[in-house]
Amino acid sequence: SLLISRGPDLVQIPDVEGDNIAEAKAELEALGFDVDVQSLIPEEDWANKLAVVKETTPGPGEFAKRGSTVTIVGKI
Repeated sequence: SLLISRGPDLVQIPDVEGDNIAEAKAELEALGFDVDVQSLIPEEDWANKLAVVKETTPGPGEFAKRGSTVTIVGKI
């Protein structure tokens, strides 16, 4: 028998730039990513509407393997 792979399980990175950090982290984790938050904002303030995502790596629209790490950079 022959088994054909469809390749790695790739997921498109959503555009979470401008979202608050807590919502962005939850959305990315729901897609199966590990999330690394780079921010001087304390975690207890991530749900504040002023604590927003400045950028992500990989960026919005790019594809990454499910289970890989997406880094989000927060700002006020």
